[in-house]
Amino acid sequence: MGNIYFLLSNGVKVFLLKQNPAFQFLKEKGFIVFSIDEICEKKLTSFLTKEESLANFTLAHDIMAHEKLLKNTRCLINSISL
Repeated sequence: MGNIYFLLSNGVKVFLLKQNPAFQFLKEKGFIVFSIDEICEKKLTSFLTKEESLANFTLAHDIMAHEKLLKNTRCLINSISL
């Protein structure tokens, strides 16, 4: 998912299979992603709007920051000897 977050946070249109769990997860979180079924010349040659890019950027950074916090917390807990 790291590569997908990177692309989304950099304003790239991401196309995934609808059956892909990542597609479903990202849609549920509010990301602007597209199904491969939606690929057409118009979708491939147009860019996300500034608002769409900013929304994906914000969501991606929020999720990555949360995951980093969880990882660091797990490491801290694992390092504590009982």
